[in-house]
Amino acid sequence: TRMGDWTGSRDARGRPHGRGTLRLSKRARFEGRMVRGERSGLGTLFVDEASSDEEDGAAEGCESSLRVRWRDDEPCGRGVFSEPGGGTVHGTWSGGLLQGSVTERHADGTVCRAAAVPGSAVKHD
Repeated sequence: TRMGDWTGSRDARGRPHGRGTLRLSKRARFEGRMVRGERSGLGTLFVDEASSDEEDGAAEGCESSLRVRWRDDEPCGRGVFSEPGGGTVHGTWSGGLLQGSVTERHADGTVCRAAAVPGSAVKHD
C-alpha cells in the first residue's frame, strides 16, 4: 500500500495495524482493518467519483464503494461494489480482479446477470 494518512493504531514498527481509516488520496480512502501495513479482513474502499485530486471534498451522492474482504492488500472474496447512482455489482474478487459470474442490480431494482467476467481490475490509488 502506498502509505497515506492513517487514523488508527500502529504496530511496533509504526505500520498501520488494527481498525482505522487510510486516506489514499483526496479522492480515495479505505476504512477497515490493516495488518502490518496491509489491508486485511473486511473493509471498504471509497472513491469520490465527482472531484479530481486537486479538489477538496466529495460531492454529495458521488461516492462509489467496494465492501469486500482483503488479503495481501488486494480485494479477495465475495463483495459488493456500489455505484454513486445506487446500482450495485455483487461478485467475487481474486487478486484484485472481479472474477466469474456477477449480479448487477440497477438503481431502479432491475437485475442483470452477467455469466462471466474475464477479470476487471479494481483501481485503488
